[in-house]
Amino acid sequence: MTSLEMEVEQEDFDDFFYQFMINPDFQLSRIKFPLRSVSFKDGYPSNERDTTYITKDQWHHDFYYLDQTSIPKIYDNYKMQLQDTDERVFVWSGVENGINVQSFFKRIDGYWRFIKRVDVST
Repeated sequence: MTSLEMEVEQEDFDDFFYQFMINPDFQLSRIKFPLRSVSFKDGYPSNERDTTYITKDQWHHDFYYLDQTSIPKIYDNYKMQLQDTDERVFVWSGVENGINVQSFFKRIDGYWRFIKRVDVST
């Protein structure tokens, strides 16, 4: 077998994320449990952070507040092509409301997985 035959096909993030948002079973299958969850300790305005771990039975489907007709996209260059890396961060950043929730994804063995959530909302 050549090295080309041994390469694993790399899943496209946009296709993955669309399914991740709308399909509860797919979302559940793509979370690396226990899911690391970081937030302010004892609430804001503490600068200390607390880490907890969410188990599979504690998880509730998260729609990311999007619908099936739109997905926000931000590119890191003017050609509108993301660099092909194995990491993505999806951030909900509120406007004048203090919301800041970061979802970290990593491509593992060719497939995207949700690996960490950080909520530093104020």
